[in-house]
Amino acid sequence: MQKSSFFKSAGIRAIDSVILILFAGILAFSIYTLKDGNNREPVVIITAPGSEYIFPLNKDREVQIKGLIGISVIKIKDSQVYFEESPCPNKTCVASTPICGNFEWIACLPNQVFVRIEKNDDDQTGNTDVSSF
Repeated sequence: MQKSSFFKSAGIRAIDSVILILFAGILAFSIYTLKDGNNREPVVIITAPGSEYIFPLNKDREVQIKGLIGISVIKIKDSQVYFEESPCPNKTCVASTPICGNFEWIACLPNQVFVRIEKNDDDQTGNTDVSSF
């Protein structure tokens, strides 16, 4: 049995074709999965010593979070999040720019309060996904 001239001149074997088709399928699945994740609403996740809070980004509110050295006041307004007050000595967190995009974060390190924005995970199982690494 003789190979066609294309496969012979390109040096492609049957296993190469199978691997190419397999990778194309994985790529298509990955694109579909990422595209599906864009429909989720972003949420504000606030982590403090011993607790974690989740709030919708699109609903205005003021949150008081107890940290290591006192109460931090965090505002969610016009789909932006920022520290309004904090007991830390240098107030760097209060002076920081408000965050509004996916994977953006701000923190008050002396008070150990960490604020981040992420797309909402409908699963809520707490499993780490590949994008965390």
